[in-house]
Amino acid sequence: MGKKENIIIDYLSQPEVFASLFNGFVFGGKQIVKPEILREVEGRCRFLLTDGMAKGRKDTYEVIKKERDIVREVTLDGNRIHLAVLGIEQQSEIDYSMALRTLVYDTLEYLKQARMIEQEHKRKKDVRGREFLSHFKKEDILIPTITIVFYTGKEKWDAARDLKGLFGDVSYVEEMLPFMVSSPLNLISVYEVEDTLKYQGSLKDIFELLKYVDDGTAMLEFVQKNKNTYSKLNEATGRLLSLLIDMDFPENKEEEEKDGEVDMCKALEEIKKMSEDKGKAEGKAEGIKQGEAFILLSMLNKGMTCEEVSVLTDVPLEKVKQIAEKK
Repeated sequence: MGKKENIIIDYLSQPEVFASLFNGFVFGGKQIVKPEILREVEGRCRFLLTDGMAKGRKDTYEVIKKERDIVREVTLDGNRIHLAVLGIEQQSEIDYSMALRTLVYDTLEYLKQARMIEQEHKRKKDVRGREFLSHFKKEDILIPTITIVFYTGKEKWDAARDLKGLFGDVSYVEEMLPFMVSSPLNLISVYEVEDTLKYQGSLKDIFELLKYVDDGTAMLEFVQKNKNTYSKLNEATGRLLSLLIDMDFPENKEEEEKDGEVDMCKALEEIKKMSEDKGKAEGKAEGIKQGEAFILLSMLNKGMTCEEVSVLTDVPLEKVKQIAEKK
């Protein structure tokens, strides 16, 4: 696991963040999952497939191993003692088979649970008759499992959002769907969350800030308006935000980090000042008015072409190109 993945997992592993993610995505903002009732569960699934005709030869065994990044267990509605295993799989690049992968994760989790039930019945020797073959009693239950993909890539997700999307243009697929598995892909694309009010705490703060990811000036104005929030972020949140907005995390800077808190307001202000200073220096060198180079740089950084910037600002094309070459 690389540095980027560690930052994401470190953030999502916080109980209040994990709970907020599922309360927002699954329960529409209702506070169903409480941070204090989350219990860590082993995320690895290992399942052994055998060839029934091979009479136990070792070369006929196949082991399937899968591992989700974070798995927690909660008890919902204590009267029913309903257990739910909630899993998160973060993904920073588009995987066009993800709809199938998450189905495999969840299926292996159910098979693992069924295997544990079977082993317990064998130990107790408490199954008879029709239940003996499967070692699964009528009253046995499985724990519902949900896997969410936390997508941190900036590229728009264009892969299948359910298993149906992987079938292509198969004839009569609509008629066949009611009789087939077509599991949905539970995907959160962090740069495209529209209803941020469903989420609470730092997760909501991150989703709201990312709306301005392509406009540095608007982002700085937003954090300044919400200074009480963005000047007191914990380290895990600060590191993730720095990662998502392509900003260096303020390592060991006493003026920006006190008592484990990170001040994103000051960090963004420093970045703006550095950009302005750079713009002024380049503008002076190229004969451009003070501050004008910063505007040109901002427009170019938003993806505008030199020609477009030149037309909109009346700055000669050659000077715009000179700024672009040095940005």
